Amino acid sequence: MGIKIYAKLTRKSLPKKFVLMGSVFFLFVGSFNGVQAGSSLKCHFELEPDENSLIAYKQRGSGNSKRWEGFYTDQVGAVALDVIGVVKGSFQFKLQKSEVIKISSPTVNDRPICVTAKGPIRSNYRMDAKIDPNQTLSWTVADVLYGQLLHSSEEIGVFGWIKEEANQMIYVPVHAKAKSSANKQDGIVRLFLRAAADLEQAWWRFVSHSNCSSPRDWRGASTKGKSIRITLPSCATGKLCLEVVAKRLKMANQLKDKICLLVGAEK
Repeated sequence: MGIKIYAKLTRKSLPKKFVLMGSVFFLFVGSFNGVQAGSSLKCHFELEPDENSLIAYKQRGSGNSKRWEGFYTDQVGAVALDVIGVVKGSFQFKLQKSEVIKISSPTVNDRPICVTAKGPIRSNYRMDAKIDPNQTLSWTVADVLYGQLLHSSEEIGVFGWIKEEANQMIYVPVHAKAKSSANKQDGIVRLFLRAAADLEQAWWRFVSHSNCSSPRDWRGASTKGKSIRITLPSCATGKLCLEVVAKRLKMANQLKDKICLLVGAEK
């Protein structure tokens, strides 16, 4: 799975500027309130579609396969750290014409959620859909992804999300099962982020919304090139707030992000 970097960090081992982020982090936690009603949840975006209508971003499928998918021409600026995947279990599929991926919501089933898939940086590919409670989305690889210039299926990430009343995005894990995959799911929630530049190290910590005054220790994340993989421990349930800091390769500056997650029922 590539190079893994793990580091158990203490407050003393972190730069002063890094440690001082704590007060900002708790202000962020305090704004995590109720979510939008499912009926008002808009899952697709108004993007300028690619000139090639066969692969252009547009509405595709019907019923359980209804979604917006394809390539677009909008020039979207790269963010410092971009969430590209939040899955429960693993996400693997084959770039074959017969491949179908089933997407469901294993932890949030009392309201609709949005599902988004993203491609490599600057590829301008995405897939957006809405999943109602107890519904499964059928995502057909042949419609867009098959035949495109992808090195592997690992370049595609998928995640669920809902919106808070203050229009803040809250990520939720999805279960993604490919027709070709015989792997058993382990039930572990994994978070994937991507940077615009190669990374040397990354660290993260989380706070439970029900216990905002007790942040967890900083943990090392797995890094490979521009990617970060975070594996959530079993104690990370309910409403969570994550803080991620990454060090760019051979650079002094750090990349930072704060992420809201809803992982099952709050304890």
